Amino acid sequence: MQTIHICFPEGKHKVLTFSYDDGRGADKKLVEIFNKYGMKGTFHLNSGFINPNNKTRTFHHDYIQAYEVAKLYHGHEIACHTVTHPTIARTPIEHVTLQVMEDRRFLEKITGYPVQGFSYPNGSYNEEIKQMLPHTGIEYARIVGSSAQFAMPNDYYQWQATCHHNHRLLELGEAFKSLNKAQYLYMMSVWGHSYEFDHDDNWHLIEQFCANMSSQSDIWYATNIEMVRYMKAANQLVLGIDANVAYNPTAIPLWISINGEIKRIPPGETIAIKPSKQIVLIGDSTVQSYHDQAEPKAGWGQYIDDYFSAQLQFANYAIGGRSAKSFIEEGRLAQLDEAISKADYVFIQMGHNDANRAKPERYSNPNTEFKGYLKKYIAFAREREAVPFLITPVPTFTKENGHYKNNFQAYCQAIKAVAEEEKVHCIDLMNAAIHYYQQLDDDQVKRFYLLALGYDDRTHFTKEGARVIASLLAQELKQRDPIFLNESLI
Repeated sequence: MQTIHICFPEGKHKVLTFSYDDGRGADKKLVEIFNKYGMKGTFHLNSGFINPNNKTRTFHHDYIQAYEVAKLYHGHEIACHTVTHPTIARTPIEHVTLQVMEDRRFLEKITGYPVQGFSYPNGSYNEEIKQMLPHTGIEYARIVGSSAQFAMPNDYYQWQATCHHNHRLLELGEAFKSLNKAQYLYMMSVWGHSYEFDHDDNWHLIEQFCANMSSQSDIWYATNIEMVRYMKAANQLVLGIDANVAYNPTAIPLWISINGEIKRIPPGETIAIKPSKQIVLIGDSTVQSYHDQAEPKAGWGQYIDDYFSAQLQFANYAIGGRSAKSFIEEGRLAQLDEAISKADYVFIQMGHNDANRAKPERYSNPNTEFKGYLKKYIAFAREREAVPFLITPVPTFTKENGHYKNNFQAYCQAIKAVAEEEKVHCIDLMNAAIHYYQQLDDDQVKRFYLLALGYDDRTHFTKEGARVIASLLAQELKQRDPIFLNESLI
């Protein structure tokens, strides 16, 4: 089974975001610092204090004016904070609703985009207000206080930031930077009021923090609403049951990690999820995959993927009646140019039909021609940057002096010799199968072949026999290459 994780944009696994309230004049300096270091902030404004037509009494002389908002906060997020900043848990719910809706109305008028973020004025809220907010078009609401944690919010309408900027900011920033487990999504959220930097005379704190956190390759710098919208979109991602396709039904691109490989899924598109490793199978009827109408005949190639995770994908191009010679002479190898160019491994098992002297189009001398053809397969794979594996033929149901017989000994020896000369992997599947057969009684082994079903056939496998051979091959592969060991299901 594939391991799939949701990622932030560009495959990142950490997000840094800021949330500042009240829209006072010090926002100008804070925005300047954010822009200097590539940070993205959310600024919660009270429309009653910036709307020149509103006669509401203002408490401070330095509120950002309405005409300044669009230019000053360009590239950042404007969010709601109610019209007049009341303690809303003590306010009738219908009036709270009006406070939110009217704040949205004015802020959208001066920004030109939907305003859907919110922070509770004075940190005041209750469950009734939380239940009301989604009906006003608000997508999240930040509370006050510091969690000192980097987890994603469990409840976007009760979103507590990691820290106020006066609460261990630099310490927590360094801890956030050190998080490296990409299987998790981490968030650092900083909140406060920009005028506090004037009061506390610590503008150097936020400047140092932004300098320390800038240009980190694994951090996404986002506004609050960007993060919320992305996560809501990611939750709509549709994966096929075998995780071989992914559909993005949303209007923004999404990113996922598949076995550690980052994939971008464009909006409205379906992509094929290609496993990290692909294996091409070349062989004869003992390897071939068969359709239902060919039952009860089966080849090990149709079951080999049962023994490995979906990280490995086997493409079976084996076909009955072909030898190392005829597969090439018929042009079948040349037709696999593109498939092998995309493959990581190529498994080659031949020998059965090469031994058939009655059919000269198939026959090849094990000491001369056969070796030459094997080397052509190896060269073809290597030229396309795939790793070749040579596999000896499998046994027939034949015994001699109480032992199962290798009817293709000369070809097995030739395969081993070529593997030694060319320095490629060789799996002696013949020997592995005979060794396994010797531990069973004859009736058990006979069930592996069509002979047991009344056919005069000691060569071809039943489904049970094909699975046995596939499992033996899987065991051998685990000893040859770490990828097969790591992805083994047995």
